Amino acid sequence: MLRDKIIQGLLDKALQERLIRETSKKAKTLQEVVSECKTAENSKVQASVMNEKLSVNALKNFRNYRNQSKNNQKNEVNCKQCGKIHEKKKCPAYGTKCRNCDGRNHWAKMCRTQRNKQKNVAARRVNAIEENCENSETIYIGELKSVNELDMKETNCVWYEKIYVNKNPVMFKLDTGSQVNVIPKSELLK
Repeated sequence: MLRDKIIQGLLDKALQERLIRETSKKAKTLQEVVSECKTAENSKVQASVMNEKLSVNALKNFRNYRNQSKNNQKNEVNCKQCGKIHEKKKCPAYGTKCRNCDGRNHWAKMCRTQRNKQKNVAARRVNAIEENCENSETIYIGELKSVNELDMKETNCVWYEKIYVNKNPVMFKLDTGSQVNVIPKSELLK
């Protein structure tokens, strides 16, 4: 009964007709019908893979494409006046005034004057509160309420700040990724 339902539900009409013919001649078991269905399905998959057309991606007119690419690159430049990539003689900075040096035809981010040499200098206000911890041997500074400015030198991208410890100035290397800055006991006792 189940064997007949499987044969009846087959989508492949040629396989369905063949199985009906064979089961009417010789009684086939459910196992044999399922095995033949699987074999037929695998055969169809393999045949479709074998008959599949291979796609070939070929480059045609390679020289023309390369030359065309070079021509496009010649028209566009990395501009030293505005910092953008655009066609020659179409700079958006042309006719504008630099905020850095009051010069013309360039923007402050591309300014070459001496005033712009310290373009990486940053000024920020830093506020932090430090809690004292009595149970460890690490000595903390105490409370640091406000630090005026941080200077970042272009040559050395490291931040230092002068902080007074026991009324003595100490240059601290600031680590923004750290929650605390630690100093040796000898510096504290100076």
